Amino acid sequence: MTWEDVFRLILAALASVGGAGAIILWLSTWLGKIWAASIIESLRQGDRIELENIKYRLDLLKTTSLRYSKEQLTLYNKLWILLCDLKFAADNLWDLNINPNLRFLQEN
Repeated sequence: MTWEDVFRLILAALASVGGAGAIILWLSTWLGKIWAASIIESLRQGDRIELENIKYRLDLLKTTSLRYSKEQLTLYNKLWILLCDLKFAADNLWDLNINPNLRFLQEN
């Protein structure tokens, strides 16, 4: 066997190993991209679901808060009307001057 045959044998071995290595490298890269895309899509789906849950909870809080504010404003309005009626009734009672004690207080 000559040096030339040895070099050819080594080059043939390197070429076959290198070719197989290139094919393995290409397949692993391709498979890695597919897995990465699948993982990314599942993470995006999970994020979408979580975002929808957060939107739902915020909408529920907003609705509850608006309802509470509206009811509170209605109660304050009723209370104000009752307090005004009470003031007018007290003023009318004072103006009627029915009780002698009230006359005494009014004179002083």
